[in-house]
Amino acid sequence: MELRQMRYFLAVAECLHFSRAAELLGVSQATVSEQIRRLEGELGFPLLTRTSRHVGLTPAGHAFQQGCEPALEQLDNAALTAGDVAAGRLGRLRLGAGGAPLTRLVPAILRSLRSQAPGLTVTVSQLSITAQLTALCNGGIDAGFLRGAEAGAGLRVEPLFSENLTAVLPADHRLAEAEAVRLDQLAGETLVMWPRRDGLGFYDQIISLCAQRGFQPRTVLQAPDTTTQVALVAAGQGITIQPSTFNTLGADVTMVPIAPPTPTTTLHLAWRASADNPGLSRLVETAHRIAREQSRPADSSRRGRA
Repeated sequence: MELRQMRYFLAVAECLHFSRAAELLGVSQATVSEQIRRLEGELGFPLLTRTSRHVGLTPAGHAFQQGCEPALEQLDNAALTAGDVAAGRLGRLRLGAGGAPLTRLVPAILRSLRSQAPGLTVTVSQLSITAQLTALCNGGIDAGFLRGAEAGAGLRVEPLFSENLTAVLPADHRLAEAEAVRLDQLAGETLVMWPRRDGLGFYDQIISLCAQRGFQPRTVLQAPDTTTQVALVAAGQGITIQPSTFNTLGADVTMVPIAPPTPTTTLHLAWRASADNPGLSRLVETAHRIAREQSRPADSSRRGRA
């Protein structure tokens, strides 16, 4: 029994006319007649009564019609659902992110995905870089927004955009009103950072930048998240160096551009190379598009007091 035969039968059962059913189906009347004869042959009983002037349903034909309609509807719905899943319009995506991406980029991506694919359920976990890499490897998340990530170990990593690094200072800091600050002017400051184990690549980048400017931070004060880091800076416990999209969350701090040559940091999107989640393709396309939109015009760090 073929789906085509069932569809032909239902068309004739609705029209009770072979030629009109053939027109609706876009095939010849002979094709419709032949396929229904084959269907009846496979079933072993007639579904239709035929005369030169009339087509009707047998009792068995009525019963078959009532069974075919919901069965084909379920198959059609299954095909539509499968198509939505294959196109990334339906399913589930688990993302990881931390720091600046959570304030602008990730919310914009979520809004776009919700508009494009309302049936796609997206969840976001606030995770450090190291925690994201671990979760990617063990299947805890489908994709992560990382700095200092590298492809390898079964991961695909694509850059989204680069942005200037900026100094985040207490509002009453001696350099708070400066148009720009050189990194070596911060040589005696306590540097507030994520623990190295949580943000290995970004942590090492900042320490390396300081070394290139001829100094090591006096002290590195570790804080597990951006909220705590900003609170420590606002309290005068130190300064931090963050991407220019870093959100000060209303704390009493000032963001001052770093003088040229201004260092930059690159945000990447990473996911398992072996992943077969169709929603990932939609996420990757959307993330690149939103990143392009947010990075135009070219990044420029702006001072601002929260």
